[in-house]
Amino acid sequence: MSIRNVLGFLGVLLTACGGGGAEYAKSSYAPSYGGGGSPGDYGNAPTAQAAPESRSSAYTGGGGGSTGDYRQEQAQNTTPERPGLGTGWGETRESHVHEVSFDRSGTTPFAVGALHYNDRRGVEALAMYHSAVAGGFMHDVPEAGGAITVAVVGSNGSPLDALKVGERTYVIGQEGDRYSIVLTNHTNHRFESIATVDGLDVVNGRPASMDYRGYILGPFARLEIDGFRQSQSAVAAFRFSRTSESYAAQTSGDRNVGIIGVAFFSERNDSFTPWTFDELQKRDSASPFPNDIRYAQPPVR
Repeated sequence: MSIRNVLGFLGVLLTACGGGGAEYAKSSYAPSYGGGGSPGDYGNAPTAQAAPESRSSAYTGGGGGSTGDYRQEQAQNTTPERPGLGTGWGETRESHVHEVSFDRSGTTPFAVGALHYNDRRGVEALAMYHSAVAGGFMHDVPEAGGAITVAVVGSNGSPLDALKVGERTYVIGQEGDRYSIVLTNHTNHRFESIATVDGLDVVNGRPASMDYRGYILGPFARLEIDGFRQSQSAVAAFRFSRTSESYAAQTSGDRNVGIIGVAFFSERNDSFTPWTFDELQKRDSASPFPNDIRYAQPPVR
C-alpha cells in the first residue's frame, strides 16, 4: 500500500504541557508510516534528534600534511558565505505532546501558504529584486479566505513585522532571535497542518513532503510551533542564524533557506468548504439585478 493510501489512517495531536499545561493545542503532528514504523509509534519519522555537526573543516595537525598543503586544501573547500538569515538548531525547549486520530479528506491540501523571511537589508533587496511596491506592514497572514491566519512571533510574544511586496510576504528577523510559527483557526472545523522551515519538515527534519503528517489545529484554536521536534517532550528552538549555521545547511543543504511553509488539510466527512479565489471573485462581482432590462426587446429573427 502506498503512503498516500495510508495518509488518512492516523494523525497525531501534540499538546504542550509546559508551564503547568496549556488549554490549547500547542504542537501536534501525525507520523508518516514507512520504513517499518507501525501505527502508534513514530517509526522513522522524527530524525531531528540531535544538533547537527558543523561542516566547517578544522586542522587537526595529523596525517603528515604540511601547513602549506592544509591552507591550500582549506582555500579550495571554502565557499563564500551567503548573506541573510537561515534558521538554526536552537536550545532544547520543553514541549509535551500526545496522539489523536485524523482522517484526511484527500491527498491535496485546501490551502498552501509561504512566508519568506530575512534580515531587514535582505527584505529590502528582495523587494527591489521584484521591482514591486511594498504594500505595508502586516502581522497575521490570512489563508483560505481568512479561515486561518499565520504569524511569526518573537520570543516576547509579539508578532514580527511582515512586509507585503506584490504577492509575497516577507518577515523581518534578526540573527540570534528566537521565533515561533503561530496558526490561528477562526472556524469550528478541525484541520491538519504541515509546517516547514527552510524546506525541512518541522517534525522529522527531512526535506519537506505532503506525504508527512502534520500538526492538528483544533476549532477556534491557536497552535504555536516553536522548534524542530526532538521527541514527544522536547523541541529544538527556532533561532534566526547565519545561512551557513542553519539546520538545513548542516544537514540537507541551504538551497531553500529563508522560507516558512504551511499546508492545511480538512477532515474526512467534514462539511468545511474553503473560500477559493473563484468563489470570492463571484461574490465580489455579484449583481443585485442581473436581469434589469428596462424596455422590451425585439424578437430574434
